[in-house]
Amino acid sequence: MKLQAKIISIDCKGRSAVLKRQEISCFIQYVDFLTLINFDTGWVVTHKAYYSNQPPPA
Repeated sequence: MKLQAKIISIDCKGRSAVLKRQEISCFIQYVDFLTLINFDTGWVVTHKAYYSNQPPPA
């Protein structure tokens, strides 16, 4: 199965942003939540949280 990824949303206020991204690979869905800060040198990811519908290992 081919990897499918898309950006769901981007919320930006001033120098801060939150990005929500979805990826589906081998019938497993991942959703990433990224917090970004715009420094003088460019955007930097400062935090990442994620969700996966993959069952935990037995």
